[in-house]
Amino acid sequence: MRESQYIAWAKSRERFRYNLGRSSIRPCPLDDLAMRSEDVAICGDNAHGWEPLREIIGARYEVSADRVVLAIGTSMANHLACATVLDPPGHVLVETPGYEPLAALPAYFGSDVETFPRHREADWALDVDEIQARLRPGLTRLVILSDLHNPTGQRASAEALEALASLAEDRDFHVLVDEVYLEFASDRRIAASRSPRFISTCSLTKAYGLDGLRAGWIVASSSIAEQLRALNDLFGIIMPHPSERLAARAFERLDVITDGVQGLLAPNRVIANDFVERRTELDWVAPAWGPVGFVKVAGGRVGELIDLLEREYDTTAPPGSFFGADGYFRLAFGMTHDDLVAGLDRLEAALDRM
Repeated sequence: MRESQYIAWAKSRERFRYNLGRSSIRPCPLDDLAMRSEDVAICGDNAHGWEPLREIIGARYEVSADRVVLAIGTSMANHLACATVLDPPGHVLVETPGYEPLAALPAYFGSDVETFPRHREADWALDVDEIQARLRPGLTRLVILSDLHNPTGQRASAEALEALASLAEDRDFHVLVDEVYLEFASDRRIAASRSPRFISTCSLTKAYGLDGLRAGWIVASSSIAEQLRALNDLFGIIMPHPSERLAARAFERLDVITDGVQGLLAPNRVIANDFVERRTELDWVAPAWGPVGFVKVAGGRVGELIDLLEREYDTTAPPGSFFGADGYFRLAFGMTHDDLVAGLDRLEAALDRM
């Protein structure tokens, strides 16, 4: 596979006025950053990632700065992690339903990719027994998951992560945890703090509305981090320095930015949950954190629904087939209040017509 079918689909949907599947929060207001002229310095001492930013991230997660590797968004962070660990490619386990690029990446590197399920009946919880049952002794090199889980918005329990850490250490594999949505949660203890076998990736894109900065990072063991930095010389080489500077500024202003995000997200979550609960043909496990949930449509008529939304209502949402679960769609509620209400009005009209 040489592309992400989901990302290609998502880019092609930018033309629609209402996107009920866009996974990030609305753009961060510039006033929240209180930018200074030095925040857009073009060049700096950043051959191995600007040290002040690495120190800020390390302090946030209570790890040393040498364990922090900067990357161009979570996407490149995941790419670097796979490229480092998958040598030789080996066998990889990836959650389903799940974010399609997390399976496409190891497949691109030539790995034998197998899925392990997260079950709706268990509220999409991370089940380590499902992983253990699929391990191949001496061949499984990597397990990939997301936390918060994309597309359901559910949090992996501390017990499950600890059990997975013990399993990884015992059976000699690594675990890549895409934590780009974890920034929405109140407890942001990262997986990489639990075991040297865990690799955490994240960015400022989803939770803070700073997509355009492409300011991402990896937290890993010191030895893996050293390999990641060396391998990045074949890919991004260095981060754009203005992005590093603006990311550091964003961390300084994170309380202000977070207040704005939570002020938007809390009422929007109520609106979205009320809508799903009111519509008898819809069902979901309501997400406690983050801006997305995974909605089941009675009768599985998702393709018909999305087609009607796009054709008649200038509205779209990603079908669950991109996440490995037909009969669902991902519903986002991180946009402005007015856009959410207008988008749900159009969704309701389409459901009524069906």
